[in-house]
Amino acid sequence: MSSSNPDIAGMQSADEEVKNIMSSKVSSRTCNRMSYFVESSNDLQSAVSITRPSSKKHFHEELALQMVVSTNMVRENVFKYAWFFFELLVKSMAQYIHNVDKQEVPRRSRFSNRFKDDISTIVNVVTSEIGALLNKQQKEVEQAEKMNISLAFFLYDLLSLMDRGFVFNLIKHYCNQLTAKLNSFPTLSSMRLEFLRILCSHEHYLNLNLFFVTSS
Repeated sequence: MSSSNPDIAGMQSADEEVKNIMSSKVSSRTCNRMSYFVESSNDLQSAVSITRPSSKKHFHEELALQMVVSTNMVRENVFKYAWFFFELLVKSMAQYIHNVDKQEVPRRSRFSNRFKDDISTIVNVVTSEIGALLNKQQKEVEQAEKMNISLAFFLYDLLSLMDRGFVFNLIKHYCNQLTAKLNSFPTLSSMRLEFLRILCSHEHYLNLNLFFVTSS
């Protein structure tokens, strides 16, 4: 159960839900505590209304929120294994788009504003942490480089799932944050180039930059 969202039902209803899940047949399972999978897309909307109360978050929303509010050792582990949590976020987002049949929905309407705010916070915090690792007495350059690459691939994947204007703003904030620290940490220059190299390898890179081409 969520420790951060007061709207989610209490433990009594959770126990009842767990009992219902455990008593159902595995082969016919249509939902679990945080996320759901529906075999038949024809009855998708009715199944969602039955199996997912409106007070519950989708898995990608709850995961993003927990990454934002994490502290102490949990937060350190989130940074250390950022690649894993980024992959989990992306795959959950892709499954969500498929399950609720949002492939044809405009990108700006696919995800909630609260989720977008959490993604922005995650990117800003991870970017700050990259600089913080280089500022320690025993500079953790390798860890900073791993986090930088993980963040680049995360935004690379978001270009295929979210509003691209939103993702480009995240890239802009990343570049601005690192540029402000370049004089103090020259290593950040090569890290920023590696970050941009990964993004430029996106399959739609040319299409996304056609508006920069001059009339000539």
